[in-house]
Amino acid sequence: MNEMVPIKPTRTLSNVPDGMQPMVLARLVEERLKVAPDDAASVVFVARDGRRLQRMAEILSQMLPGHPVLTLPAWDCLPYDRVSPNGVTIAARMNTLAALTSGGVKGVVVLTAVNALIQRLPPRDVVAGMSFSAVSGRMVDSEKLIGWAANNGYLRVPTVRESGEYAVRGGLVDLFPANAEFPLRF
Repeated sequence: MNEMVPIKPTRTLSNVPDGMQPMVLARLVEERLKVAPDDAASVVFVARDGRRLQRMAEILSQMLPGHPVLTLPAWDCLPYDRVSPNGVTIAARMNTLAALTSGGVKGVVVLTAVNALIQRLPPRDVVAGMSFSAVSGRMVDSEKLIGWAANNGYLRVPTVRESGEYAVRGGLVDLFPANAEFPLRF
């Protein structure tokens, strides 16, 4: 079994004024990358609420262009609500968990909110099993991709038009991930 070893933070900051938080975070990221460039996460930021979380993500993407910034938002519904979570929220959470589970990211900034910290997360092995990654220019096993899409709730349709759908035509597989603006073709 793959157990996570808790890592103690090297530094905890609190009571930083809202206007200074992005500058302090950007500086911490630069310092952390100098000290430990191979660590998966360089900084974890916990916002008071989802609105501040999104604002921080927008600002950091401008201050640290090209640097990976992952968001782990809270669910936008109650646990026993009759309404399902928003697809964008599901995609953001799963993308962040998949990136952290894969071990392929280095020095990433993880942004989350207080209410997201108290919500349960799936085990690492479940996230790894639900993840699929592909790189542009490399071959993808279409049968494996089709199986993954079917097992993860994608709907097979003749023509892909909405997120959460996939289509198979000969050797082509079209897939519309929830976090993408447009469908992908494999």
